[in-house]
Amino acid sequence: MGFLVQNKRGFAMNSLKFSHSYLKLPNQWEGKKATLLFVREIELEKQTEWFKVYDTVVGILDGFVDSAKRLINGLTRLVFQFDAFRSLEFIAYPLPKKGKYLLLLFECEGTVFTTLRRSTPEKKLYYEKECEFNQPFELVRT
Repeated sequence: MGFLVQNKRGFAMNSLKFSHSYLKLPNQWEGKKATLLFVREIELEKQTEWFKVYDTVVGILDGFVDSAKRLINGLTRLVFQFDAFRSLEFIAYPLPKKGKYLLLLFECEGTVFTTLRRSTPEKKLYYEKECEFNQPFELVRT
């Protein structure tokens, strides 16, 4: 759920928190404002694997392992095998296999991106109201 935070001018603003710098986010995203354009409740198990990758990818393997070659910060390794010779390896935030989630579509300085949040009746109502009133969200790293 969004939270109110103080911005530089002292006004309260909604915040959208991210634990990692996901590839889907705009360049130099921290502190930028994004407008919520669309809210839809979805079932995670009905979404394509590629959509889940888009939503959760942090990067490629380099830079996301510690000195003991373990993934850091709860990330997981996703490998897509195209054929016997080609594969693509991603580092991503793990999602559960199923569940109801809110698909949120944001716009930030001309760039659009989606994000998923676990759905509850309270969160659904909150995001729908914020979308209706066109209130900005500050993008924040946790």
